[in-house]
Amino acid sequence: MAGARRRTARRRRARDTEVDVILDITAGVPHVFQSFIGQLDEADHALDRAALFITQRLQTL
Repeated sequence: MAGARRRTARRRRARDTEVDVILDITAGVPHVFQSFIGQLDEADHALDRAALFITQRLQTL
């Protein structure tokens, strides 16, 4: 529960400073699961979502 509160607090601080933020939680995967690209579907999807987030922000510059 404390971890969830910390994540929420970070998200609020980012939002309050007008930084775009998306909190994306993937249950049931190991820490740094994104490094398992090509091995875990969740890693592939997470990195696709991260790439989309960055691409959308760069298009607004």
